[in-house]
Amino acid sequence: MLEYLLENKGLLGIRELYALRNALVDAAVILEDDCLVLVEIKYALDWRNCCNARIEIQRFLVEKIHEKIFEGRRPERALIVFEHFGRGWDRKKMGHKYEDGWTLFYEEEKTLRRKIPEIPVDIAQLTERGLYNPLSKQSGNKF
Repeated sequence: MLEYLLENKGLLGIRELYALRNALVDAAVILEDDCLVLVEIKYALDWRNCCNARIEIQRFLVEKIHEKIFEGRRPERALIVFEHFGRGWDRKKMGHKYEDGWTLFYEEEKTLRRKIPEIPVDIAQLTERGLYNPLSKQSGNKF
């Protein structure tokens, strides 16, 4: 998945890409508008993997790892990139257009933002056509 981001930097509006080792999150990008975004990669996204990704992102912030890597600069957003939904998040309710995972993630995100206002976290599915999020205005080939 990091290869996709690297190969499509220009298309996604990425100015710089950092693959991170032993830093809790998998990568960080600086967008053309200078926004620093953390990237966590999960193969299948379900409730458990989502919680794990959120904890890794929160620990990265709380332990101030960003200060060591980005000279004190704080990330503004985070993105969890995944290949497919799993463990029930891949179901579709009758009459719904998208898998339940989209709704379940953003319902939880809305609740968490009220209680733990660290940074907004989004999700994007890596498909054969690129990064996809049907609930985002920037879906398609925009990061």
